[in-house]
Amino acid sequence: WALLDGTLPDGLSLNGTTGVVSGTPTTAQTRTPTFQVTSGGQTASRSLPITIAAAGARTWVGGSGDEPNNWLLADNWTPALVPTADDDVIVPPTDWNPIIGSGTGSVRNLTIQSGAAVEVAGPAELRVHGNLDAGQTITGGGTVTLQGASGTARGTMANPVEVTGAYTVDGTLVTGPMTVTGAGASLSLDGEIVSVAGDFTVQNGGVFRSTVADGALAVSGNASFRGGNTAGDVSTGVLSISGDFV
Repeated sequence: WALLDGTLPDGLSLNGTTGVVSGTPTTAQTRTPTFQVTSGGQTASRSLPITIAAAGARTWVGGSGDEPNNWLLADNWTPALVPTADDDVIVPPTDWNPIIGSGTGSVRNLTIQSGAAVEVAGPAELRVHGNLDAGQTITGGGTVTLQGASGTARGTMANPVEVTGAYTVDGTLVTGPMTVTGAGASLSLDGEIVSVAGDFTVQNGGVFRSTVADGALAVSGNASFRGGNTAGDVSTGVLSISGDFV
């Protein structure tokens, strides 16, 4: 194997024996080198574009082969890598809305653009380690877990939501049953509206805060507040509980 024309992205190299391109890219860029291979007296060449995307950025494209909606399939993303907890993810409207059918999908910040949707099927899980803009809808019976150290959340989710990190609502938030659980877990209304279809539970050291006027929590089921010390954390706003209040 050899490079007939052009160069590889910075930090990558070609193994002349195996044809493997490897290394650690050092900058975002696109190069289109021409590779040549010789075997048994025959020679062939081909130009191939190689794109190194900015670190931590993933955009959904979908449409790959027999699994055009599979979140966990690398070829459904650009660049072709399944997102991790270190990646900022954008889901634009396409013909193939992503589905997490099983296992766990992870992101840092997630933005679902208008016209797009994400399905988290039960018992799958979507873990958000940063900010969540759920857009018009996240659907399915799987759990959406918010576990960032200092995140924001907004948008519409039919799914059960578990808050294990510290989150501030920065726009109307509509969810399925919600649990705020664990030491360090918190949900702060910050003057916004949260509507929960089902039960709302604060437990195991979790904290609920409403200290800014115009904030409202509407719960269609039961509400249980058995979390941490909330002295001074609920000073204004509206609580609307359709079921039992504990």
